[in-house]
Amino acid sequence: MSVPPIHSTPQDLPPAGYTPLLSPRTGMAVAALVCGIVGLVVCMPVGIVGLVLGIIATVRASRQPQEYGGRGLAIAGICTGGASLLLFPVACMVVATILAPALARAHEITKRAVGASNLRGIGQSLKIYAANNGGLLPPTLETLLADGSVTGTQLVNPRSGNQPPRCDYFYVTGLTSSDPAGWIVVYGDPDDDGGEGANLLYLDGTVKFVRDQPAGRFTQLLDEFRAEYEKARGQSPDIISPH
Repeated sequence: MSVPPIHSTPQDLPPAGYTPLLSPRTGMAVAALVCGIVGLVVCMPVGIVGLVLGIIATVRASRQPQEYGGRGLAIAGICTGGASLLLFPVACMVVATILAPALARAHEITKRAVGASNLRGIGQSLKIYAANNGGLLPPTLETLLADGSVTGTQLVNPRSGNQPPRCDYFYVTGLTSSDPAGWIVVYGDPDDDGGEGANLLYLDGTVKFVRDQPAGRFTQLLDEFRAEYEKARGQSPDIISPH
């Protein structure tokens, strides 16, 4: 059985000039609020985006309320975005305050490592000099500087703040390559490292950073070396001070 077709009557049709009502668009207003919140909580520069979008969305909603809505959301985006910008300098200062000591400490540790590397280079030069001079080590560290075995920079502790020409290290003169490998031949001044300790260069070329605080281990090692030297040589070691 066939179904008769349904015919629209004039009463069923919308009147001429009728425009269906559409929900105002709020996407930009929502985006402004989201960016403002993200800028306030996580990434403050994003707050700039929220502030700009909020201003645009507010102007649109005021001029074309039938097409654009979410004015309240847009204003909230302006508020949160603006607040994030106001807090950004404060946050930068807080982060800088927190990170500054850590960065300074890392910088000092790097300088300490450079100083240790310089001492290793000095140790290699001492071995070469001894090999070419019947096992005798040079009378001074400046002897190595004069023959080009080391540079002026190597004789300066990076943490001391001094510049060449300068020698920042104590040097035990009169040693030979046949002396005990564990004897100290070059060492730094703990005051150059903030009183924490100093790098030690042993006769076998080993370099160690030994702390002097709080247990005084650095001073103890020097005292032990002097005692061994006096027992073996019958006299105190001849140590050239930094100059």
